[in-house]
Amino acid sequence: MRIVPVLSCCLFFFFHSFGAETRHIHLLKILDSENSDYIIREACQNISVDIDKEIKLMQHFLDVYTVHEHEVVGSHFNREELLRKVDYEMSYLEGDIVIVVYVGHGYRSKAKDSAAPMLYLNTYEESIDFLDIQQIILDKRPSVLMSLVLACNKTQTDFNRPPDIIAYNEPIRNVTLKAPAPYGLKEMKYKALFKETPQRTRCIDLFGADKEYLTFISQNGGIFYNEVFQVLHTAFSNDEYISWEDICSDIEASTMAKLQQRGLDSQKPLCRYY
Repeated sequence: MRIVPVLSCCLFFFFHSFGAETRHIHLLKILDSENSDYIIREACQNISVDIDKEIKLMQHFLDVYTVHEHEVVGSHFNREELLRKVDYEMSYLEGDIVIVVYVGHGYRSKAKDSAAPMLYLNTYEESIDFLDIQQIILDKRPSVLMSLVLACNKTQTDFNRPPDIIAYNEPIRNVTLKAPAPYGLKEMKYKALFKETPQRTRCIDLFGADKEYLTFISQNGGIFYNEVFQVLHTAFSNDEYISWEDICSDIEASTMAKLQQRGLDSQKPLCRYY
């Protein structure tokens, strides 16, 4: 007498599994959540919550079945834990999407050439080049690698103190849109921007600071962080097609406009697609 409900459940999971994308989303959060500055600690907490919401939207509109979340935070905010995550715990299938979020101190060495900052993981000895983290991920050939890095990127000469990061108070501001977009439009835009590209990993770098610039951060992430999601939400809701190149350009332009309004000329973001 119980065959029907059991069969119904089996059929539900069978069709649900085949209806969802076989791709997966992998989220890696590297957050200096125990920083001595309370503004940075608050930023880490608020950004973590925000990112979780954004990933749920992405999962929904891309019809992705599974999200794998990895954290390097708190007492585990160190080089060994980070390398363990990217080297061993994180594994991908072709077509998977990888999102990396870093919030904390960053710097450059005099010999460093690439635009990616060094990630300061509590000490200079523990620091690691973000480019190396990206390369480890790229070696496993995901479909998309998106990197959001909120850190300074100036050459460090005094190694007796941590690198700079400029914390400041700013009122909490929510991302707003003029009008909600139709469901079908958002789904189409997500799938267009995160489409699979066989034999190639598409990379989106969203760095709060270009070479030799600082990053201003507040409890709600700061100007650059807010502009990233303002532009992304607008792109996902706009009926005109917008490419990643356009999105990166708009994030840089809107961030610079806001920074100039406040007289903050020591920050310049770097956003690029390749």
